[in-house]
Amino acid sequence: MSNSTPTWTTADRALAETMTSYWVNFAKTGDPNGAALPAWPAFKDGANAELMIFGPTVEAGRALDPARIALFNAYNAQLK
Repeated sequence: MSNSTPTWTTADRALAETMTSYWVNFAKTGDPNGAALPAWPAFKDGANAELMIFGPTVEAGRALDPARIALFNAYNAQLK
């Protein structure tokens, strides 16, 4: 078993910086949004719900369809 530390890429560091900025803003003000950050929409339940997608691009996107999640969960439960 290797004891090496993974190497962070430029994208990893940028994502870590973005997420840290959201957390610090939230801790200071109760709102994660701040200058130079993609807008994090307030939570809304329902068909038009949005969530944050953290990846190579950080952006708000549509939440997953609850009916599709339930279907996947039911199928996955049968596999166990």
